[in-house]
Amino acid sequence: MFVTMPHFEQPFLSNLAGDGQQYWRAVTLSAHAPWYVFLYEAPIADGRFLQSTLVAWEETVLNLLEVVPRDSWRGIYRLEPATQKTGGWRFREVSEIWTPTQSERESGLTAVLLLEGDAQLRDPQLQPVERSVERHLAYRAKNLSGGLEQHAASIGVAGKGAHTGRGGAGS
Repeated sequence: MFVTMPHFEQPFLSNLAGDGQQYWRAVTLSAHAPWYVFLYEAPIADGRFLQSTLVAWEETVLNLLEVVPRDSWRGIYRLEPATQKTGGWRFREVSEIWTPTQSERESGLTAVLLLEGDAQLRDPQLQPVERSVERHLAYRAKNLSGGLEQHAASIGVAGKGAHTGRGGAGS
């Protein structure tokens, strides 16, 4: 989950935001756990712009995929803690996300992931998961050149496999 603090709110922009929306200069990640960046194109008056949504849970990624038009999707990236020994974060593209079967959901599985450079399907804790024809493919990455590198700086990450800080969020 992400935590906001009043002294990081940007009141001027928040006053211009839509109902119930606020602008924040910083948010804190409350747990040293994986999180996601969902990139999509959002419409504006005279065109579209690349929007980044920070997501704490796989279920929320799946919910976003249901409400954001498919032709607007530009990428999903997973930021995961590096080893306790080295600290920092690892940045990986999500190649596919599958919704679990009913029995998998009942046993606590929230999503099935295929990550960049890995042929093995995995659960959110990166444990191997067998393929199943009963699952629904919710997302498959497009091969967009420059998507990761082009947008990494705006979300504070140096790029593929980079470690951008020590300790937790906010460092």
